[in-house]
Amino acid sequence: APGIQSLINDLTARFDADEWTDARREGDEFVDAIERARVALDNAAEIAEDPTRSLLPSLAIAERALRDAEESARHVEEDHRRITSAAIGVHGEIAAARAAIRAALTLRDGLEPDASDRLGPAIDTAEASITRIAVGAERRPTATVDAIARERDRLDLALGDARSAQQRLRGARSALPGALAAARNAIAHAAVAVRRANTGAEARVRLGAAEDAVADARRASDPVTALDAARRALRHAD
Repeated sequence: APGIQSLINDLTARFDADEWTDARREGDEFVDAIERARVALDNAAEIAEDPTRSLLPSLAIAERALRDAEESARHVEEDHRRITSAAIGVHGEIAAARAAIRAALTLRDGLEPDASDRLGPAIDTAEASITRIAVGAERRPTATVDAIARERDRLDLALGDARSAQQRLRGARSALPGALAAARNAIAHAAVAVRRANTGAEARVRLGAAEDAVADARRASDPVTALDAARRALRHAD
C-alpha cells in the first residue's frame, strides 16, 4: 500500500488532476480491496476456532479481494508509467510538431498558387494550435501528446498528395512516437470506461480492435503503415 500511495502522490504533485484522476480512483479501490481482504481474513481466523464452521467462504472473499487489489495496483503502476513517460517525451513531441509545420511551410512555397492558398489556412491553424497546446504541457503531458497527435493528423490530411514519398516517410517517422503514445493513452481511458460502465459487446470489440491496431503499428516495418495503424487505434479507442 505505501508503494501505491507513493506513485499517486508523485502524480498529484507533478500533474493536473485530469492526468491522475483514474490512478487515484484505482488507488482508492486498492485500499478498499485490501481492507475487505483484511476483514475476511480476520473473520476466517475467528471461524477457525469453531470446528463446526467452514473457513472456505471467508477465504474465498479474501482471495477475490486480493485479486481486486492486485488489479487496481497494476492499473496505478501502468498509469504512473504512461504519464511519466509522456512527461519525458512531451517537449520532443512539441519540437517535432513545430518541425513538421516548418516543413509544411517549405512545401507550400513550392506549390502552385492555388494549392498554396488552400494549404495556408491549415498550416496557420496547426501553428496556432501547437502554440496553444504547448502552454502548461509539463502539467498535462498525456493530454498534450494526444492533442499534438491529432493536430498532426489533421495537417497530414491537408498536405495530402502534395508531399513526395520521401517527405511522407520522414513525416511518418517523426509523427509515429506521438501517435502511438496518444493511442495508448486513449486505450487506457477506454479500458477504464469499459470496465466501470459494464459496456456492451460493441465497445469491447472496438477496444480489442484498438489494441490490435497498436500491435500492428509496433510490428510494422514501414513508418507510414505503422502511423496509419496507430491512428486507426486512436479512432477505435475514441
